[in-house]
Amino acid sequence: MVLVTDGKNLIRDAMAGTIAYYVNQAGLGTSSSSNPQEADTGLNNNTNLGTPAATIKSVSNEKADKQVVYSYTLLSTEAAANTFREFGLSASGTAKLFNRQVFYDLYHGSTDEINITQAISIK
Repeated sequence: MVLVTDGKNLIRDAMAGTIAYYVNQAGLGTSSSSNPQEADTGLNNNTNLGTPAATIKSVSNEKADKQVVYSYTLLSTEAAANTFREFGLSASGTAKLFNRQVFYDLYHGSTDEINITQAISIK
């Protein structure tokens, strides 16, 4: 996983008390680009925050000591018949990607539900 530049600036703004948004959504992407970069601004070769758009959904979060755990679910009825290769958290209303995680082909069929849990720890 790569914490991208916009994600680092989100943390900076939170620490400075100048933030009006927070990480509260995520999306899946179909890009075959397997090398996440700090300069990434979106999924799908930096074109958006999720493809198809139906993958952009709210995430739940739980706070623990020096950690936030995000949970994402894509139901079988949402964006079926796609092969996903990337996941990213973002802040709604900002079109800013927080991080990008790539993985091997994950096919989402019409009877499949995808559940992703991502823990971000501050050390």
